[in-house]
Amino acid sequence: ITSPLYKEVYDLTTGECVSDPSYSIKVYPVEVRDGDVYLKTA
Repeated sequence: ITSPLYKEVYDLTTGECVSDPSYSIKVYPVEVRDGDVYLKTA
């Protein structure tokens, strides 16, 4: 995923910023069931 404002590129499987390793985002387990997307946030 890319941040157009800050020009950063993130790997959604790890949360690491590809363009600047000092940044990262939180990742969550995802499950798709019957076309619905479920995120485990807790």
